[in-house]
Amino acid sequence: MKNNTVAVFTSGGDAPGMNACIKGIVDYAFKNDMKILAIRSGYKGLIAEDFIELTPEMVKDNMHRAGTFIKTSRYHDFFKPEIQKKAVEILKNHNINYLIGIGGDGTYRGLIELKKLGINVIGIPGTIDNDINYSETSLGFDTAYNAATENIKAASESMRSFDRVFVAEVMGRHSGNIALNVAIASGADIVAVPEKPITADNICKKVNAVKAKGNNSPVIIVHDYYPYYDELLNKLRNVCKLEARSQIIGFVQRGASPTAYDTILGWSYGIHAIELCLKNKFGIAIGTQNNRIFDCDIEKSLTYPSNFDIDLYNKFDI
Repeated sequence: MKNNTVAVFTSGGDAPGMNACIKGIVDYAFKNDMKILAIRSGYKGLIAEDFIELTPEMVKDNMHRAGTFIKTSRYHDFFKPEIQKKAVEILKNHNINYLIGIGGDGTYRGLIELKKLGINVIGIPGTIDNDINYSETSLGFDTAYNAATENIKAASESMRSFDRVFVAEVMGRHSGNIALNVAIASGADIVAVPEKPITADNICKKVNAVKAKGNNSPVIIVHDYYPYYDELLNKLRNVCKLEARSQIIGFVQRGASPTAYDTILGWSYGIHAIELCLKNKFGIAIGTQNNRIFDCDIEKSLTYPSNFDIDLYNKFDI
């Protein structure tokens, strides 16, 4: 396949590894005489026709940078039928043969609608939450829980000096994947995840059990949609009689430089996306299964059950 145009965009929340993915796309496309356009700022940039042509020289220094150098946005108007039709016209007017989207479930829903309208789409999972369930992992997840873990481990050391209980809130949206992995990796005592709701009272019971064993500085990890956050802090002080400190880990999880794993995964996803284009395959979501890259029908990709490891959670929650 020669002289075909491929467009790539990032959408929704940024994720470490996106830039490495774009580099893989650009480098491999150039080896195969393909033209690569970047759509700046996601679906919003598509409608605004904010396109730039990418070359290997433009991406050579981006491999280890977090975020996405082609920018991203959340554009809810894209789900209006008239906006989608306009997007199709724009893509055809620019002679774009393939559209590669890197992002989470909102990105995928947009790609699915464009596929129905005749656009050749490929989806790459890029979200720190790791909630694209057909794939074992998504770009940014490894970096996100590693960055959170290092912050929490450091803060925990200070808490022990004062016999303080420490509550750390991590990102994850409606998935407990980050919270559980952080809890295990940081040596935390208790974790609250959306998949197994737990009240502030029940956490306090666990804290008192930990205290009875001689630990006056328990570490508690909660997800960022935990509904009892303020109540928990209050009860830790007034019911458990512990001095409590809390920290929202926040955007350090997205802004950390990608780990070697996310860098290699992103680059590999990008290479594979261009391989699909060369084979004239589309309507596909790329992911990992048994630690290997595989393909999935993009319309089926959002129908998979949760990839949260409930068995791992049960082994931790003892």
